Amino acid sequence: KLSRKNYARLNWSGASGTTVAYYRNMTQFNTANDGTHDDGPLSRGTYTYKVCLAGSTTNCSNSVTVKF
Repeated sequence: KLSRKNYARLNWSGASGTTVAYYRNMTQFNTANDGTHDDGPLSRGTYTYKVCLAGSTTNCSNSVTVKF
């Protein structure tokens, strides 16, 4: 039996710096500023994301919600 893993693919452009902060359900994580990040594996549920410039909580993308 195959196990299906859930991932959220985040894509962004225009951010400065070597890293960006992304928030999943208001918890901060950091990743390289390379324009994409696959977050997971995730359990079934609802997740709200936004990507921000490193060190900022106001210079961010709009929030996006995904549900598995």
